[in-house]
Amino acid sequence: VLSQLRGADAQDRDAAGRVVVTGQTEQAVTGPTGIRMWAGSAGEPFYIEGNVVTAVRTAVTTGSKLDLSAYNPDTATNLFGDTNVTAIVLEVPATVTGTGSIGFWGTTALPDHHGGWVQINRAATPLINTLFDFTAGGTVDYNASDPVHDQRLFGRQVQDDVAAVVTANGTMDARQAELYGRYVRGILLPDMLRYRIGSTAEFGVGCRNGRGLTEPTPETMFEIVLSQSVPMGLDSGDATGTLRSSFPYLSLPI
Repeated sequence: VLSQLRGADAQDRDAAGRVVVTGQTEQAVTGPTGIRMWAGSAGEPFYIEGNVVTAVRTAVTTGSKLDLSAYNPDTATNLFGDTNVTAIVLEVPATVTGTGSIGFWGTTALPDHHGGWVQINRAATPLINTLFDFTAGGTVDYNASDPVHDQRLFGRQVQDDVAAVVTANGTMDARQAELYGRYVRGILLPDMLRYRIGSTAEFGVGCRNGRGLTEPTPETMFEIVLSQSVPMGLDSGDATGTLRSSFPYLSLPI
């Protein structure tokens, strides 16, 4: 069941909303407003090299020089290769969203058995919590928070971590690094995927407009945070399965 909530109801997890689509798992269904929905198992389209992301994360969280000694480009392996995911796919026409730009993020919340809810996860920009490890040593759970608070709660950490890591890697001098840290803070937070309705999705260093399913988004994030290119030795061919040409687009599960 897919419900649409507006105004204050959109912030109330107990609000009923207006049901717009109903259907069954593994079936593509279309509602009267043109919204299409599908939920089921699919091949994991995301791909990443485990040794590279570990090296980048370590450099960012410790403010140290990037150490890729554990990475061999000749044996680069997708950490999520040959795996399936449980996915929800929504296709929402512009007649519903309106024109212009939207900001999107997803959350997961579970009942707390006391009549309330506990938000256990949120996601939008790929790898942002992985690379900065916001919760480590802190008192605020990133996954339980909302984007509206990101600049206040996590902005300074992003700014300082980026400045420290680009300085450690000799990419910039201290003054340039400080300015670059502020820049990265501004483009990554609040953590939402922004998308111009009707345009082609692209997640790159110079343009972040939604995200294509099999784009090398980890490499984009590495370059943004480190201000230097860090290839993984992988491409879309290393993702699990082959994307379908029509809705729901994701590959069949393996």
